[in-house]
Amino acid sequence: MKLYDQIREYIPWNEQEQQDREVLLHWLSSGVDIATRNNPVAHLTASAWVISPDRNYVVMAYHNLYDSWAWLGGHADGEQDLLAVALREVQEETGLTLTDYRLRGLVTFLSSVWETEYMFVFTATGYEGELIECNEGDLEWIHKDRLVELPLWVGDKLFLERIHEPDTPFFSLKLRYEGDDLVYAALDGKELSV
Repeated sequence: MKLYDQIREYIPWNEQEQQDREVLLHWLSSGVDIATRNNPVAHLTASAWVISPDRNYVVMAYHNLYDSWAWLGGHADGEQDLLAVALREVQEETGLTLTDYRLRGLVTFLSSVWETEYMFVFTATGYEGELIECNEGDLEWIHKDRLVELPLWVGDKLFLERIHEPDTPFFSLKLRYEGDDLVYAALDGKELSV
């Protein structure tokens, strides 16, 4: 099924999801390609949080270029199957093949500097293989209690807890940055203090 059809058939459960759904459908139906980085307004990415079966550890990559930690994932690069993007990125960055995963949320990044990014977030608790050397930085299994201590974007810390809880429903998070400063956040349509 095409991404447009998947989003069209998705039933939003709050006003923010409805608005995000309409924006994505507009972009996808307009003929503008948001599946590549060539679009100067918006693009799609997919990320995967690879979590240990006991749900205590997550694979993180320390990106030397940005001097910060990040989860795994990347740009769609023309692919409209965002699960395939997440699976590809994890395989490329870690050598792991994901075997048990699910879509957990949509994070919309709005920025005064960068184009809008719609990041589809998956979690995975099943995988095969061993970690390989990553050309983007160092990989490490990090305990969930240490994640908030790492140098991360402020907005990333807003959804860490939701990722680790297996019964947390699908979430929609909107983050607006002015430069590097988070100035607005809303989780499932409810504004958060930043």
